[in-house]
Amino acid sequence: MQAKFPFYLSKPFKILFLEVDDLIVIGCCYLLAMLFGGFFWLSLVALPVAFHIFKRRMPQGFVANLPYFLGLVTLHGYPTFFEDEFAE
Repeated sequence: MQAKFPFYLSKPFKILFLEVDDLIVIGCCYLLAMLFGGFFWLSLVALPVAFHIFKRRMPQGFVANLPYFLGLVTLHGYPTFFEDEFAE
């Protein structure tokens, strides 16, 4: 039995040229535009472009760690984000 091995292990999953987190932003903007209309149709273009520019300035994978940085999720058994010194 043979399986295809990916060339890059850290390469993100993409649909067309968009990554999954870009598609989530587009989907949320589309949902808001369908519900409220008007100004939100402009957000269907503006917010994904702004998010894409913001995401390119950050390290890879920051979106997955964003709930931890915002304090929405806690990691048990790990030090807090603000720890500077560790004692063994």
